[in-house]
Amino acid sequence: MTRPRTPLLLASALGLLLAAPAAAQTTPAPVKVSSQTCGAYTLTLRENGFGDPADRVTLSRGGVTHATVEDTMVSVDGCRDLTGDGVPEVLLAGFSGGAHCCFTHTLYSLTSPPRRLLTAFSAHSSTLEARQLDGRGPLELVGADWRFAYGYGMSFAESAPLPVVYSFLNGQYVENTRAFPGFMQTYARGMNADPFSGGVLVEYATRAVTQGAASADTWAATRPAPFRAWLANYGPDVRQDLSDFGMWDWPTRAGSHPDSLRSGVG
Repeated sequence: MTRPRTPLLLASALGLLLAAPAAAQTTPAPVKVSSQTCGAYTLTLRENGFGDPADRVTLSRGGVTHATVEDTMVSVDGCRDLTGDGVPEVLLAGFSGGAHCCFTHTLYSLTSPPRRLLTAFSAHSSTLEARQLDGRGPLELVGADWRFAYGYGMSFAESAPLPVVYSFLNGQYVENTRAFPGFMQTYARGMNADPFSGGVLVEYATRAVTQGAASADTWAATRPAPFRAWLANYGPDVRQDLSDFGMWDWPTRAGSHPDSLRSGVG
């Protein structure tokens, strides 16, 4: 008697079905390639969406790659002369792909060879804005400091950033926010025009940095009851958390290499 072959056929079909996902996983992700020029250099973007491999932007000239930025997503955020020396700078960004975070910005001066002027971590803010804040010389770069995000019982929707200002000093862009108290105060008033937890905190923190703790506490005592009690409770913590605000790049300003590890006391 001939034995039935149905089980063997089913097994073969099942094996093909199980093998299909594995084959699909080995299929390379589609790559979108585009390029643009900035000064004498070519910027090439290789984008793969949110899959592997990571997206990449390269800075090249004459077939030689001088710099590469890789992340889940990458972008070219600007090409212009920021320092006033007649040589353009290019601002590159990498995004890690999180719900709100995280963005890292890298700025190159397109000399021969290019010089890296800044690497800045901006957490939830997607770019740096070039502005003239002191009315002279190189443009400043304005970013955001999200040190208080989710802090003191706030949700992300209630949170707000402090401003960060990078100045071009001694051949590098360095954090220099405390040198612009007027800009900080204007920023804080705008953030707190329609009071909410994050805006109130930004204004309190700005007053503490630019006018001192006593001025910040005097202002806090005039706030509506919920904010007044909240700031009275967390004021000392806020001031402690501001101890290094605007000073992260002091080692660079003192002559250390920008990539050197931070160490020591103070």
